[in-house]
Amino acid sequence: MKILEIKNLTKSFQDESSSLVVLDHLSLDVNKGEFIAILGSSGCGKSTLLHLIAGIDKPDEGKIIVNQKDITKYNDNELAKYRSREVCLIYQFYNLIPILNVIDNIIFPLKISNQEIDKESLDNLLKELNLKEKENSFPSQLSGGQQQRVAIARAIMSNPQLILADEPTGNLDQTNSEQVMNKFIELHKQNHISIIMVTHELALAKKADRILVLENGALHSYEDEEISISM
Repeated sequence: MKILEIKNLTKSFQDESSSLVVLDHLSLDVNKGEFIAILGSSGCGKSTLLHLIAGIDKPDEGKIIVNQKDITKYNDNELAKYRSREVCLIYQFYNLIPILNVIDNIIFPLKISNQEIDKESLDNLLKELNLKEKENSFPSQLSGGQQQRVAIARAIMSNPQLILADEPTGNLDQTNSEQVMNKFIELHKQNHISIIMVTHELALAKKADRILVLENGALHSYEDEEISISM
């Protein structure tokens, strides 16, 4: 069953003298529980695609259908509800709130949308992500890997059906990157969450169920022998 259908998505950016087409009639289907990695050179439109799926930006043309509903037709209130309950963005910059401790950062999206907090799920998540001993620590007291695990916990705690990960290990060294990705994949499988991750790292992309390449505004299947990507 499909959780996401993108049909003929087009997005361009304009300045005073020219127009740059970033996404050109792009289409994509994502099944429930599927983990997709998207590779592509810097500036090719990977982050733009995630922002459109998240309802942060609007396309020039096309449809983005999540759970059989076209979010491009949503008003601002409907988009806010959609972002708080159905989809979550994880960035390479952790976007933690510096004055909140680990627990308060994790539950912050639930609080602002007046959702119930499952304390047992929170406790289990802290243990699974090796954050239990850091639950009262502030972001400045955490390593990069720990901060990213808090960001992942915040995403999982909101119980989204779709996670959009924008270079989630981009600021981490190799060891922390591997640890974060392994936990990410483990939680994805346990919770049957669909994930779309954009990355520059082929080794990380190969952990996904399917690899696509964004090139010239369209998505292509990745083939080791046929596609060479300049990062």
